[in-house]
Amino acid sequence: MPDAKTLYVDAVSASLPSVLSDLLLSFDAFEREKLDTLVRFCVGATCPPRIAGHSDAWECGQTRLHARLANIGPVKDRKRPRDGDDNGENGENGEGASINGYRHAPAIANKKQKLSTAEDDDTEEDTTPMHILHALSITAPVRKKVDIVITPDAVRLTHPVSGALEARVPVAAITRAFLVSSLGKNKNKPQWAVTLMTSDRHVPKEGFKTTVGSKSPPASHEKGAETLSILQAFLACLPEHIEQYTALGPADADSALVAFASSSSQPFVDAYVGAKEGALCFLPSGILWSGTRPCEYFALEDLAPDSDVPGAGGVKTLSATGRTFSVYVRRGPVHADSGNNNSEDGEEEEMEEGEETEFAMIDGRESENVNAWIRKFRRLFGKPRTEQAQVVKAVDKKGKGRAKAVGPVQDANDGDSDRSDEDFVAPSDSDGGEPSSDEESGPDGGNNDQGDEEEEAEDGDSEDLGDADEEDEELDPARHPLMRPGAMPRMSKAAMDAAVAMVIGDVAGSGDEEEEEEEDELE
Repeated sequence: MPDAKTLYVDAVSASLPSVLSDLLLSFDAFEREKLDTLVRFCVGATCPPRIAGHSDAWECGQTRLHARLANIGPVKDRKRPRDGDDNGENGENGEGASINGYRHAPAIANKKQKLSTAEDDDTEEDTTPMHILHALSITAPVRKKVDIVITPDAVRLTHPVSGALEARVPVAAITRAFLVSSLGKNKNKPQWAVTLMTSDRHVPKEGFKTTVGSKSPPASHEKGAETLSILQAFLACLPEHIEQYTALGPADADSALVAFASSSSQPFVDAYVGAKEGALCFLPSGILWSGTRPCEYFALEDLAPDSDVPGAGGVKTLSATGRTFSVYVRRGPVHADSGNNNSEDGEEEEMEEGEETEFAMIDGRESENVNAWIRKFRRLFGKPRTEQAQVVKAVDKKGKGRAKAVGPVQDANDGDSDRSDEDFVAPSDSDGGEPSSDEESGPDGGNNDQGDEEEEAEDGDSEDLGDADEEDEELDPARHPLMRPGAMPRMSKAAMDAAVAMVIGDVAGSGDEEEEEEEDELE
């Protein structure tokens, strides 16, 4: 009868080939119990009763063991050979052949190729971690919870339990890194999103290689610990060629450094591209579309120059109802190569229009904030970075966001001047009293007509100025809240009752007024 304490060792002993049957003869009963525990651990059996208090550590150790055993080498395909098929159907050691008693499955032409394990490409420098973030949810290139490891050569995404490599992104391919404040399901809890981009525009998806990584030492943080400093330390490990941008809310950063703040004090607004919902983040250096795949970045130098022409310009807003509005972002035309001297090719490239992207269904309350960002940075649209610094200096010298004009400024009404303007100019030697004889006699003796024309012109001027002031006041959204996007007129109940009473009074008293009018006509 087999011993219950050494069931697994007895099973192994009974299964050993004859050349290995003497391996277990030198173990006594106590040592066989220890060996049985080791075999239990290796084959994935449950924790034995005598160490039941360590069941959690037992299971974690088994998971690590299986992952490492899988990385040691491939397991033989042990299919049962057919009767009388020693050399295989297709010849000796051919497709479907039987080698050493084990049948190998024939290759299938349309079978999906396995991703290559980059054991040859995985260098010692690549497996040396510089910073590790444990158990974070990502959306690309895989959508799952992984450990993110930065090495000198790559950003590695590994399974948080087994340590198996899910994806590997070379740091040489990364061009921009963003740290953006975001809102999670709990609106009162601050969260941050990190976006690493290899290109500003969307590129077709390509396959990626998997590499074999070693299990990194685990790290833990207390619940409720500040995560912003951890993410900043993570991004600090990236190489210097990667441009890093940070967009935090006024609560997390200096208000003077915040380029945009929504009504919820966030550096982004919720928007849609087609049916995909994401976050449109406005930065001092451009516009970032994140929160969904694919991400895009519109740098200020890549936007089309600002223009008042409808349908042109780098960033425009459009609202049909006032409840929501859309932001249209247009990239600039493709510039000709600096070394190309062919003018015809250059003209063709200048005529090419940049692609336009619509970000729709934005809350109308954010319209003023978005327009303020456009007014602040529209002078930099399409400008190279070297020229952007000069434009900013010119704006700072003038103050309050108005650039200093170069050269004389011409009034918009200067081109409309004619001879009749002389009639509106008061004589310099007049003291305000009665006109002298020289003033009374004009060149054609028609001083009375001239005075009438002056009075009419002055009246017309005053009316025009009054109309202009009224138009300015009506178009000023700061003084007229009803002109703001999404605003609706409100009327109190007392005002509604008064209006209804006035209407009822007019209807009820209409007969008396008609009788009074008839009596007046008879008299």
